[in-house]
Amino acid sequence: MHLKMPIVFDNDCISSFSWINRLDIIKALFPGQVIIPEVVFEELSKMKKTKFPYVFENIDREITKKNFLIKDIGVTDPYLAIMTRAAWRCGILLELQSKIYS
Repeated sequence: MHLKMPIVFDNDCISSFSWINRLDIIKALFPGQVIIPEVVFEELSKMKKTKFPYVFENIDREITKKNFLIKDIGVTDPYLAIMTRAAWRCGILLELQSKIYS
């Protein structure tokens, strides 16, 4: 499956793949299209101080290799709408939304 649009991941989804060491699935399905919002990356970085730092390290490695892109997604950014729709489809209420609408 190769879509011609960016794929925005929230914390739960990207960390689930990293947790089981299967970020390769995401890379194969969406080569060069993965966007991780800056707020998600900051949240993931907290994993460095747990007994499971590899969850963050796996994702950080893919960012360093330029397989994943970190993007600051603001209120007017079109990626926000993509991320919000995807999150709602999964039934996830994002922390990002509460920050924007509070």
